[in-house]
Amino acid sequence: MKHRRSTRALIACGIAALVLSGCGGTSDSGGSSASTAATSPAGQTTPSSASAGGSGSSSPTSASGTDAATVFAEFATRPTSIGMTEPITAPIPTGKTIGFIDCGASICKQEAQIMGEAGQILGWTIKPYLTDGSVQQVQNAFQQALNDNVDGLVYAGTPQSAVAKYLKEAEDKGVKVVSIATSEGATNGVLNVIAGPETEDPGKVWASFIGADSGGTGKALYATIPDFPINLARDASLEKNMPLLCPGCSYETINISFTQSGKDAPSLITSYLRSHPDVKYVIQATDFLGIGLPAALKAAGLNDIKIIGLGPDTVNLGYIAAGQQAMSVYFPLFEDTFAAADALARAFAGQPQVAWQPPVWALTKENLPSTDTLFPVVVDYKEQFSKIWGK
Repeated sequence: MKHRRSTRALIACGIAALVLSGCGGTSDSGGSSASTAATSPAGQTTPSSASAGGSGSSSPTSASGTDAATVFAEFATRPTSIGMTEPITAPIPTGKTIGFIDCGASICKQEAQIMGEAGQILGWTIKPYLTDGSVQQVQNAFQQALNDNVDGLVYAGTPQSAVAKYLKEAEDKGVKVVSIATSEGATNGVLNVIAGPETEDPGKVWASFIGADSGGTGKALYATIPDFPINLARDASLEKNMPLLCPGCSYETINISFTQSGKDAPSLITSYLRSHPDVKYVIQATDFLGIGLPAALKAAGLNDIKIIGLGPDTVNLGYIAAGQQAMSVYFPLFEDTFAAADALARAFAGQPQVAWQPPVWALTKENLPSTDTLFPVVVDYKEQFSKIWGK
């Protein structure tokens, strides 16, 4: 049971609902290619390299570190729009009771609070159902919420297969259900999935950072946890974008199992770097892997390694502020939660769901607003959602 609880917490904390805008096409006469070896067992590495060939002029996404710098500068600029503009034109019913099923992680407890703020704007009562993240407790929470006759449900992180029975019961009872950070699509009675894998493209941010910082010649170690399906999308994103934004760069992948992802991950990464002195970048598929890594690198005398990642918590934000982590793709927690409320509002108002791409923000020491608490990506996100809702 303890293992399940930790797994659920990692899923919830590690999933970052991010989609990155395109940065142009490929050159007419040049080309790029990437090759990746087969997936290795946990703790072992596989190579991936990017190389460019041909002649002719290059586009903003296809060649130099200068181009990568331009792309990264866009990601490092704080977004000012939530990325949703289509208003709800029909009246949104008030007086609804919405159940929020906690995933067991602290980030989900904050999501419940944010959902409460959305509920105040919409005239709804938000009822949190706290769990430790284990499948049994999440299932119990679903059953309790359905017994309480809620009008809508929001849950995070739990696979549909684990709660299929309750999703069917919710559908039969007319309960509107929205999920956050799950790997499945809007099926089995789930109206909308906020922060699903189809919105993820963090490799574009990672590749543009390394391309810009290294002048297009960087070598990196990519640390991932293949146990979680969401990381497969991140793996593919990096493989796709590195040849486009840093064709002279290369990276190897180290697969770290969930059981190794706590105390063992820093030592595994450090061991690799000590035996590969030409590798100067570490890419973390989730910043959870980097807890303790700066101290491990310092103890090993590796003082010139730059760490980048995705989904920082306050520990990682502290690393960034101290210069111990160079960059992280931030998780738009506040915007995602309000987007879940928006999905319910559209369902209650009888309007179709809308596709939404969350705002993307690359955090560095230079643009970091706080280390004490998590914060919205878009400063006035409440006002923008309220306008869409006619409030």
